[in-house]
Amino acid sequence: MKKIIALVLMVVMSVVSVSAFAEGEKIENCAKIKESLVNLQHADSRARVYLGRYYETILNKFIVPLNLRLVENNISDSELVTNQGDYKTYLQNFRNDFIAYQQGLEELVAINCEEESTRFTEKLSDTRTKQQVVASDVVNLRTAIGRHVELVKNLKEIIK
Repeated sequence: MKKIIALVLMVVMSVVSVSAFAEGEKIENCAKIKESLVNLQHADSRARVYLGRYYETILNKFIVPLNLRLVENNISDSELVTNQGDYKTYLQNFRNDFIAYQQGLEELVAINCEEESTRFTEKLSDTRTKQQVVASDVVNLRTAIGRHVELVKNLKEIIK
């Protein structure tokens, strides 16, 4: 878990450092910017794989099995079922938004920042926005996980 958080922070810091290079209409140090963007692409790809697996594991090994066991034991908890549905939605949003972000980043890397500085800065802004959407998706997933933990604690108290 700590590894994943560190990786996500590294990705966010990369976006911030790239943005520092590309302020305004004139792009300086284009080669360094391109190198930073390629490194960001690689780090983001790893982050997506790690986070995707992590969130899939939580859904498939914890959330769904618990809800199935509750149904099998004739215990109903609509909040847990609702939270599971929300979590699935957030996970699908994460997948879709990360793909859109990665595609935007690929397009950004393909732009010649020396010859098309205006287009480059516009695409950089668009890519930053997409990255912020992904960050929001991660917050939603973490919130749903926290909610699930709280609901399970409450359920334990009721069952006792």
